[in-house]
Amino acid sequence: MVADISEQDVGDMTSDDFDRILNDIESGSVVIMPAYVSRALADAGADYMVSDGCSYSAALKYPRTGTMCYLSSDNTGMCSLGMEIADWVDSLDSLSENVPDYTHRYTINAAGKGNATIDVNCFYMGENQYGKWYSTEYRVESVSYGEVKVADHVVESTVNFNDSNMVLQDSKPDNTYTMSSVTVQTSFSLYDVGTSVSWTYSTPICKIHNESVTSQAFYRLWFDIDENNCYANEVTRPGNMVRTTSDGYDVTETVSITFATPYHGMWPWDPQFTLNTYSVYTSTQFTV
Repeated sequence: MVADISEQDVGDMTSDDFDRILNDIESGSVVIMPAYVSRALADAGADYMVSDGCSYSAALKYPRTGTMCYLSSDNTGMCSLGMEIADWVDSLDSLSENVPDYTHRYTINAAGKGNATIDVNCFYMGENQYGKWYSTEYRVESVSYGEVKVADHVVESTVNFNDSNMVLQDSKPDNTYTMSSVTVQTSFSLYDVGTSVSWTYSTPICKIHNESVTSQAFYRLWFDIDENNCYANEVTRPGNMVRTTSDGYDVTETVSITFATPYHGMWPWDPQFTLNTYSVYTSTQFTV
């Protein structure tokens, strides 16, 4: 269903209006709304997430798992937006590998060079004497058009920027140089409460730079993809483990995709590619 509310009407929305939208989400309906409506929900204190810069957002509580699921899109065409939302809902069926407690999809449209989807999947792992523990998977998928290639996927965050109690405990994968596509398993375990989460995927031909600094709560994974030996569609899935003594999880990340367009210069020393980087800011907040 679509929340049919004009921008002029947002200021007149009452708590009953907000409750009606949230009840539709809780019931398992896919609720689609312009960004100004979803921002009004968030400003009113509702547990609703929306990305800066998006045009539309969608939300539902996935009936099979009870997972809160969000989508932030910069699509403005209703037909393409509808296709994007349908693809997003279909993708939720793949959550059977690991069922997150929270998931949010973000999109990047790179001005004719390509596009990307970023799924932030967060898992509550349990609590012990050190606090509450969370693990987050960042599934980054880029698609390049024509002769354009993908050069980099980067995910980074200062995990304690929003909440000083957030501590970066671990980050994956480790530094690796892959001469060919290889299978990587990313795994996090919290043994004293008997909880673990892992995922397996095939990485592109690339150098993986784990530049995280746990003592500074700085998380950065850079996949330096070989643009001369990459496919039009590439997927990376880094992750981390965080603990906190606060009641909930509150982390903001930056995800960047660099596309490489072949440069046909006159001289041998001219660069092979022109690089263009597109970024999206993701935000994950939820309380267990």
